[in-house]
Order: sequence, then structure tokens, then C-alpha cells
Amino acid sequence: MRCASCAAENKTGRHFCAACGAVLPHLCAACGFANDPGDAFCGGCGRDLGHREPTGETVAERRPVSIMFADLVGYTALAEKVDPEETHALLAAFFAIADDIILQFGGRIDKHMGDNVMALFGAPVAHGDDPQRAARVARAIHEAMPGLSARIGRPLSVHIGIAVGEVLASGLGSVAHSTYTVVGQAVNLAARLMEMAGPGETLVSPEIAQHLALGYEMEARGEQAIKGMAAPLMIYRIGAPLAETQKGRKPIAGRRAEVAQINVLLTASRTGGTGSTLLIRGVPGIGKSRLTE
Repeated sequence: MRCASCAAENKTGRHFCAACGAVLPHLCAACGFANDPGDAFCGGCGRDLGHREPTGETVAERRPVSIMFADLVGYTALAEKVDPEETHALLAAFFAIADDIILQFGGRIDKHMGDNVMALFGAPVAHGDDPQRAARVARAIHEAMPGLSARIGRPLSVHIGIAVGEVLASGLGSVAHSTYTVVGQAVNLAARLMEMAGPGETLVSPEIAQHLALGYEMEARGEQAIKGMAAPLMIYRIGAPLAETQKGRKPIAGRRAEVAQINVLLTASRTGGTGSTLLIRGVPGIGKSRLTE
């Protein structure tokens, strides 16, 4: 760990700099973010930092997470034909675009592997509409490829896989190196779906398809044998978002008191000429996004 005062490198687990004695940043046990001394909550995931975790201990939690893998099509063959400098420039440009899109939609960049980017939606922070966020990111990355192709001077496309499931999220590694990531079947499935997707395609698991059914064109690809899974799985290709008039949304059921409260606030704002703020809070999946619509 680098000291902010004297720039000396310190061993993992130290609380004070070995060179100058200054207090070292506090690494969050949940996400690895380097917090300033005295911070009460983590700047990376919002975790309470009031009590330090013992050195080497990781905090693991089970949680539903949407995982996305995006990969450049034909990268291996292309890398054999061009100079390493051009390959480096290509990867740097691709990761810059993909990472920026992921962060715009509240995702977390888990890792880069070769020409592949893995992203998390729902860990360490859940939003309630994480499958939809993953789908929007996938579409935005596809749409960004023509522009990148023009810059690089070569035709480029990506194939993407998305799956959702309960995973174990925690810091993972050793004393020498540890990082926040997730482990579970959904990670393996998302990677397999990416491998099966063609150029410009996004393939998703049945659970993701269910979350997106009212908002996107959906093509069933039939049951497919997937490595590592005991039984064949129905997979889907997601297409363009449906127009608002095509979504087929039914009137919201219940929530009369909440809708009435929102209507009162809107009326008061219109008639009084002043604004107000309404906080809609609830556990993931309870219907916050639907109520907001």
C-alpha cells in the first residue's frame, strides 16, 4: 500500500507507514476501496467502516447479481496479424468505451481478461433493476462499435452474454492480492452465453429474459447444452427495446396510497410553483421502478 504522505510502499495489513509513520488508507474488506483515515463509510460501496475487519478476513454475502461478459469478436486472429502496439491501442480504446458505459449505468467493472470485460450489476450496490441495466449496457456497447471501427480503421463487433443468479460476493484472493468479486453458477453461465453469441448478439439466461420480456424484442434460441450444467437450458437473444406503446404494461395493482401521495405532491408543486423531493425506498424487486413509471 502506498503512503499518501511520502509515497513509500507498505506491506498489506499495516495501519501506519513504515517510512514516515503517517496513517495509511483503510482498505474496505467488502470492495477493496482505499478510504482515507477517519472515514466512517466506504467511498466504494457505502459499508460502515466503524469497526476494522481483522487482517486477512473477508466478508462474504449471498446476493442476486446480474453478470455481463462482453468480448471482441475475432480478436485472437486479428492480434496475430497486427503489431503489438496496434493491439494495445485497440484494447485500450475498447476497454475505455465499455468501462465508461458500464459505469454510466451503475455497474461495477469486475475484471478485464484478454479482450473480455466482466461487469457486475447488483454488487456491491443493488439498484432493483439490475437486469435491465445490464441489457442497456449491452445495447450501448453494441451501438458504440461502429464508431470504434471507424477510429481503428478495422471492422469490429462484440458478442455478449448476461445471466443472473445468487452468487457469493466478497473480497477474494490472498494476503498479497485481494479484490472484490463474485463466485457462482451465474458467472459461469454468463461466460458460456457470451461464447455462444454471434457477432453483434447478446444472449441471456431465462431469468434475464423474464425480467426483460416487456421491454425488449426477444428471440428464443431453444434449449442448448451448456458446458458445466447438468441439463439443457433455454436461451434467448435480446433485440431492440420495444416502443413505449408496445410494452403492454398493465395498470399498476395496489399502491393506491403511494400513488395518491405522489399525485398530491405533484399537484402541490404545480400550483405552488415550488419543487419537492420524494424518496422511494424498498428492497430489490418490490416494485420501485414500476411505481416510478
